[in-house]
Amino acid sequence: AKRIASGSPPTNIFLNINLPNLPLAKIGNAQITRLANESHINTVEEEEDGKGKYYRLVRQRLNKATAETDIWAIEQGNISITPLFTNLSGKPSSPTLDNLCSDLLQELQKC
Repeated sequence: AKRIASGSPPTNIFLNINLPNLPLAKIGNAQITRLANESHINTVEEEEDGKGKYYRLVRQRLNKATAETDIWAIEQGNISITPLFTNLSGKPSSPTLDNLCSDLLQELQKC
């Protein structure tokens, strides 16, 4: 964030940043990724607990995550940084975004 604030950040872009649910010491690298096309099937299961009915939403993944996608990075124990462009194009990452990966990881390691 400091690098983007001190430089000239790309315009018309959102950063979707996801961290794996791991202790900081076990997080791998930060990677620029793309959105995965994978999907989930949501199913609702009805159960009885003796006091009444309740419902539970169960998410089942359809496919194995494709390499270099946000889901794949998280499953590998890495931080996923996915640039989302307002014009919906898949522009390549900029040097500013590439440097953001190492800066973000360094800041997290200070925690």
